[in-house]
Amino acid sequence: MKKIKMQNDLANEIKKGKKKSTIVILSQENELLVKSLKKPG
Repeated sequence: MKKIKMQNDLANEIKKGKKKSTIVILSQENELLVKSLKKPG
């Protein structure tokens, strides 16, 4: 029973990490888009 709990905790941590990294990647892409849009003509 304890082993399963540890595996679930690990899986949850990995999911959290993936969500966080996706948000970071998206915000970096958005910054690039905004910078390119602000350039004149």
